[in-house]
Amino acid sequence: MPAVPAPEPVLPPEPLVAYDIDWFWCDAYGMYMRGWFHAYDRKVEGLSVRIGDEETTVSGFHERTDVLPHFPGAAVSKDCGFEIYAPGPPATRAVFVVDTPEGRFETPVKPPRRELPAQPKDSSLYHRFIEIVNREQLSVLELGARAVGPISGSNRPLFSNAKRYIGMDIHPAQGVDVVGDAHRMSALVGEGAVEALYSVAVLEHLERPWLVAEEMNRALKIGGYVFHSTVHSWPLHEVPNDFWRFSDEGLKVLFGPAYGFEVIDAKLATPVNIYPQTRINGLWQMPLNPGYAEACILSRKVAELPRHSQDGGEDVSERARLYPFRGEG
Repeated sequence: MPAVPAPEPVLPPEPLVAYDIDWFWCDAYGMYMRGWFHAYDRKVEGLSVRIGDEETTVSGFHERTDVLPHFPGAAVSKDCGFEIYAPGPPATRAVFVVDTPEGRFETPVKPPRRELPAQPKDSSLYHRFIEIVNREQLSVLELGARAVGPISGSNRPLFSNAKRYIGMDIHPAQGVDVVGDAHRMSALVGEGAVEALYSVAVLEHLERPWLVAEEMNRALKIGGYVFHSTVHSWPLHEVPNDFWRFSDEGLKVLFGPAYGFEVIDAKLATPVNIYPQTRINGLWQMPLNPGYAEACILSRKVAELPRHSQDGGEDVSERARLYPFRGEG
């Protein structure tokens, strides 16, 4: 008589789960999630996230009363919210590991899908400044005219209709007409010598930018324009002369009424996210808050400034020359 095959074990149905990830980011070291999770008719006693061979347990649940009305009749606890940073190799499948009184089960983590933000149309203050200089055929001075890296080049061709173009830098190089310290600008180029003045990624490298703002006022004619683009959230660079970070509000102080200018426009630009290397709970939400790589301003000189003595007569040119040279030119 043939053997009767043993019946296949009847597996319990996989529990129904519901979850949502409100906040999410990932980097080369793992992923951060904040959201809510429940298993309908089963009590969730513990929740972990496993990425590859690494499993991290949610340290505790918090109240999410906003979830309850969406699941009437289900055994959903108001304490179903969670937050976790789970280390693990990037681009590796992640799963929720759920502990219930009936046992442990797994379900895939499906991170939220987001579209890349659209590239904004070019309406930068820099191009507005260039248009003004060329349209009005102004004399213009560029502070930091030296090419300092492989992606750096001469901006002079952009001002093809300028009456006169002066390149200034702390080190000699091709395209530099005036070599010297910006803190002594008016003595080097003359007071009221130009009708427009600008810099790109320079202000952060000036030891005392409030003095340079005064010097720029003196070097400009009344009605002259000033444009500056500088860093707001940016890695350390060109040390040891990397001194400052600026917001648009900070630029409004330096190139506003207190320094003889009228602000035409100022803004933060180039959105970025900041990812902490230190995995401290209080820093987990840092990448979710808005950051900006640069701040920029366009202003007009409306008043002459009296001579100030905030520098105490000290010459800071020697420190300015510590800005890396690297043999360009």
